[in-house]
Amino acid sequence: SDPAIDVALLRVETEGKLPEAPLGDSDQLRVGEWVCAIGNPLGYVHSVTVGVVSFIGRKLFDASLDDYIQTDAAINFGNSGGPLINSAGQVVGINSAVSSRASNIGFAVPINQAVAILPQLKETGRVSRGYIGVGLTDITPALQRALNLSVAKGAMVQDVSLASPADRAGLKAYDVVLEVEGRQVLSNEELIRDISARQPGSVARLELLRDGRRQSVQVKLAERPVPD
Repeated sequence: SDPAIDVALLRVETEGKLPEAPLGDSDQLRVGEWVCAIGNPLGYVHSVTVGVVSFIGRKLFDASLDDYIQTDAAINFGNSGGPLINSAGQVVGINSAVSSRASNIGFAVPINQAVAILPQLKETGRVSRGYIGVGLTDITPALQRALNLSVAKGAMVQDVSLASPADRAGLKAYDVVLEVEGRQVLSNEELIRDISARQPGSVARLELLRDGRRQSVQVKLAERPVPD
């Protein structure tokens, strides 16, 4: 299991072949797209509710890792673990959480996020994610003007944890990470996803902007701490 995104891989022993639900591509989801949620809410087995995607990338528990699909398709206690399905009949999410303050706000783990960790779960039973130990902030137009930045995209370092991989590599506040191993980074989310997908102990080359000049640093990744 992976407590970070609340997903588990189960082995089902069966004598015959079971039908499989086709998986979709959650990265292609758009706000306003129709979806339906299947589950056993409140003990009512095999219930289906319909709604639209209300928001993509919602943060609930861990702001650096969460990427929930928000929907107004009714999700209640008992829906957890059921599929969120698009209009093509493909599973695009795993129903996971509900808002305690409203009856029409539910959340699902994107299926791409779940599929990405399956090889590790199958091989080792747990998930290890890369970690460099920085806090990030968005580059706003006001911040760009205040710091006289030549770029409007990238991941800006707000703070560096003491004795972290980033600290050992010499990263500093206001550095803007532009690339990881030659792959362009346009936002904080992209940097987090890229680093998290790499194995602890591996080395990543970061291209960054510091004081108006581009430079490269090598960072040896640690393992991302598991949340309580």
